[in-house]
Parts: sequence; C-alpha cells; structure tokens
Amino acid sequence: LTHDEIVGAINEGKLQYRSTSMFGNPCIRLLRTEVDSFVTEKYGANHLKNRKTRTELNKINTELRKLKRQITILEQRKALLTKSLDT
Repeated sequence: LTHDEIVGAINEGKLQYRSTSMFGNPCIRLLRTEVDSFVTEKYGANHLKNRKTRTELNKINTELRKLKRQITILEQRKALLTKSLDT
C-alpha cells in the first residue's frame, strides 16, 4: 500500500490509526487485521498470498545465489589444497 492509499482509507474511516514517532520520525500505527481486510477489499483475496509467496521466493533465490558463491569458493580452495598435497 502507498501512503496515499493509507491516508485515503483513514479519511474514509476504514482504518483506525494512532500517530506516533520512532527515533524522532513521525509514523502511523495501524491494526494488521484492518489493513489485511482493506487490502483484500481493494486488490482481491489472492493479493496478500501472492505477495507473501513472491517474497519467500525472492529470499530463497537470494540464499541459493549465496550458497552457489560459497560452493565456488570452497571448490577453488579444495583444488588449491589438493594441488599442494600432490606436489
């Protein structure tokens, strides 16, 4: 959700909020259940599920890239150590 959508929903009375600040910066606290129901109403029932799935998939892809880099580094180290044993 964008800030404008949130403010619009607050003005329409669809979301309850509390103004607060974190580390000196103003922010708005919202109720998760109301935000979830607002997103479902605005974008459809599958929107949150799709976003959560996409986020998890991105985390998995990031972890796989990290592991591939580690495997490459370890294989290079293994080759170097094996070469030093042979000589």
